[in-house]
Amino acid sequence: MRRAGPYMLLSKDELLKKLKPGAVVLGDGLGVFGADIAASGKGCVLLEKDYWFPRPFHLIDAALERIRRKEQSDAFRINPVYLYPKECQIRDVKKKR
Repeated sequence: MRRAGPYMLLSKDELLKKLKPGAVVLGDGLGVFGADIAASGKGCVLLEKDYWFPRPFHLIDAALERIRRKEQSDAFRINPVYLYPKECQIRDVKKKR
């Protein structure tokens, strides 16, 4: 599987509007919105909880495929993706007494 678009933070209503008919949906959001997605009438495929998160063997398969295609990355150039960048910053908070 490949990501079909950019990372997004969406409300439930925005997500339901963006879902394409027959989309395959996975991730821990299904625990919250799974029933709504199923009831949307779009015929989405909701994957079981065992498929919500990457497993080591999935990552190994993906890495081997990239090696075969000679698409290695420099480990020192990999950056995290923060969907809430402001909340991920370290701040020096001093308490007033």
